[in-house]
Amino acid sequence: MHDCVWFYLLSFQRIPCITCCIKVCSNLNVGVFVNGVRFHDNQLTWILGAGCVLTRWSQLENLLSHYAGNDGSVYNQCSTVVSIKMLCDIITNKLNDDDNDDEFDDDNDKSYNVACVKFCVEQLQLATTSLYSRRYSNTMLQFALTLYIRSSSCYQILLDSGTIILPQPRNLQKLSAVLSFSPGLQPADHEQTQYLKFKADSLSQREKTVVLQVDEMHVMQGLQYRGGWITGTADNSKQQAESIQAFLISSLAGSLRDIVALVPVKQLTATDLRQMIMKVISIVQTCGLVVAVVASDNNQINAKAFEELCDSSDMSCGFLNPDFPNQTIFVIFDTVHILKCIRNNWLDQKDSAQTFTYPVLLPVSGKPVSERTVTNGHEQGTQTERFMPLVVPVFVNDIVVPLGVVMPMTSPQQSPLHKASMECLKSQYASERCSLVKAAPGLRYKALYPTNLERQKVSLVLGIFNEKTVEVLLSKCNENTQQTAEFIAVILRWWKVMNVKSMLKGDRLRDDLCKPFRSVCDDRVQFLEDFVRWLQLWSDRCGGGKAGCLSKPTMRALIHTSKTMCNIIRYTLTSLEFEYFLPGKVQTDNLERP
Repeated sequence: MHDCVWFYLLSFQRIPCITCCIKVCSNLNVGVFVNGVRFHDNQLTWILGAGCVLTRWSQLENLLSHYAGNDGSVYNQCSTVVSIKMLCDIITNKLNDDDNDDEFDDDNDKSYNVACVKFCVEQLQLATTSLYSRRYSNTMLQFALTLYIRSSSCYQILLDSGTIILPQPRNLQKLSAVLSFSPGLQPADHEQTQYLKFKADSLSQREKTVVLQVDEMHVMQGLQYRGGWITGTADNSKQQAESIQAFLISSLAGSLRDIVALVPVKQLTATDLRQMIMKVISIVQTCGLVVAVVASDNNQINAKAFEELCDSSDMSCGFLNPDFPNQTIFVIFDTVHILKCIRNNWLDQKDSAQTFTYPVLLPVSGKPVSERTVTNGHEQGTQTERFMPLVVPVFVNDIVVPLGVVMPMTSPQQSPLHKASMECLKSQYASERCSLVKAAPGLRYKALYPTNLERQKVSLVLGIFNEKTVEVLLSKCNENTQQTAEFIAVILRWWKVMNVKSMLKGDRLRDDLCKPFRSVCDDRVQFLEDFVRWLQLWSDRCGGGKAGCLSKPTMRALIHTSKTMCNIIRYTLTSLEFEYFLPGKVQTDNLERP
């Protein structure tokens, strides 16, 4: 108080009161208080400049005359807009002070959402700013661009409502035009590779283990001239590209998901694809990541490329990592694609009832899993194996359904055959088609009579391979219906084991089959091994182009994927020392997500 001078402006209109105070410090710094609220320094720059310091006596006179009317009353400078701006400045300063204090505070436990407060403050500042003078923060631009990419229609609805202030779509398009993604395989110094290196630096060692997902997308042929470059030609040919070979990575133990390369191709061969995969693996591992699995759908070219990578027809052991010789890279086919192929093969059966003929017995190894030798993720076979009786159960709504007793056998030809008929499902659908309450709601017309496009929808496939479908078929007294339910139950159990993507899925569904793998002694590993033997028995009895069996490509992909998944589970839990493993992480559905 002793090192400053105060000027008071009084009002005597109703009740005598001080309406304005002007404080001048010894360093000539000025502060103005109106109606109990201090003006921010930005409000005084019009007369005092950026420093709010008196440089001339006339500035003080102008301040006094500005806030005092002719009749001695104080001009009320605190309009609504000014009050909002002052409030925003106060909150911003407070947030900045809290951020500075948090640097030295080990116990940082805020009782408010900082991001939400900053968002509201910025919206208030934008609302009180002229339309042509608005400036958006980096956080707001990222938020707006994310919304616009997700749905431009919803973004326009929010923009038109006027309840939230966002950048115009044209500005976002200009902003995103800088973020170019060059087609083809890029060198190590390219900005796309540098971006992957930046992402990898923020990951833990466990999260750096990734799956390389490979898929092909057909595109319309055409050439475009943009930015001085002609696009639309294939990388493996001088002709126009007819498809895009997409390479994407996703973390085996994290949320990382990024595109590595989009390569335009024409008439791609297995050798070309193998070379591309090896180059992409090199690019990914140069960025600090480690490829553990290569996944793709059961395309003929993909299968041949996998054979060339593994240099063997038996691909379940994978191949050595070119950059880390002590590690293995496994190749696997997409389980979602295989499930769709099983249903499509079933629909393609030529007999009137569309029947699968499958063996009922499941051969199992004489030793339990805990007694087997596991080296580098691969089970070491023993010299002698025997078959032992085993009851194979399937849980349907907490009801144990035995699928049969496995008896000792010496020849696959001794096992009886059962039949799974699509006609049973169609009869069930017809019987309750007009009912309001259905025992098997998944059996819809589109699931049983799909078009070529509908054959690619997983939701329709899961309408058939469904617990409710199994339960309603088991309630019938017909032998063929019972056998159809047993077949669906086996495939459903395999799908549950292979589709675990979340740690809490098993707890949420109260289903042990949907829990993550935590041990190589898990009973589900034994099930997958028995499932592989059952498939091989089915192929020996009914395969070879005979009716009533899966096609050769589907059968081979199903056997290979189930066998390789056992090796991947052992490899991740032993060699990589993962705490748990989620088989659903090796699917290629990330390539089809928006």
